[in-house]
Amino acid sequence: MVLTVSRVLYCSPSGNMMNSTLYSTLQPFTRPELSELLERRIDVLYSFEMKNADNTHKEWKLQWCQGKVVRVYNNRAKPMVCVLWDAMPDCEGYETPKETDQALLPSKWNKEVDGAWRMDIDIVDDDNAEDEEMEDCNESSSIDESKEESEDEMSESDSNEESCDDNN
Repeated sequence: MVLTVSRVLYCSPSGNMMNSTLYSTLQPFTRPELSELLERRIDVLYSFEMKNADNTHKEWKLQWCQGKVVRVYNNRAKPMVCVLWDAMPDCEGYETPKETDQALLPSKWNKEVDGAWRMDIDIVDDDNAEDEEMEDCNESSSIDESKEESEDEMSESDSNEESCDDNN
């Protein structure tokens, strides 16, 4: 499922800001079983030490990280999967994709705490989406109007034919 959303806030790997509650709202009502996660994309909330805007000091910030589950481990003390994480070019040390083991605790499903996890939802952040939708709407409106005009002309010609037929 791909959704188009305009002007939303969320901290993504590319540094874009989108509203995290939107993603939480779009999650399945019940937590998926580990076996259902194989080859699926997930988000995990991590705490990162990041420099502030003027590089004077570092502060800890939570950031959602996205990746694909490539293995599910059975018979472990904690629910565990192996994730191929997306590259995060804006985070030092995470510029390339990496595979790591990840605990997915049921108590952290769809929460906003360090170590929380959820399904990754495809959302296209497109500021021009509304403009494109309006253009599509205007184009379809023009098509509908010209179609109506053609139908009106045809029904006029049909009525002319009928009147001609009546005269014969």
